[in-house]
Amino acid sequence: MGLEKINEYKKKLGLTTEELSNLSNVPVGTLNKILSGATKDPKLETLKSIARILGLTLNDFDDE
Repeated sequence: MGLEKINEYKKKLGLTTEELSNLSNVPVGTLNKILSGATKDPKLETLKSIARILGLTLNDFDDE
């Protein structure tokens, strides 16, 4: 899954993990686990929240 796009777009927008957490209502701990690769398959609602803030779609997280 193309979760590395989260870091890429977070940097493009100049957002810290804490700011992305506040805007997306996803806990910092959850974001850290996703960004570090500890969570390989995050919940759909979590990805939707993150994608909305970053201006991405769920398709953007697809590797294929």
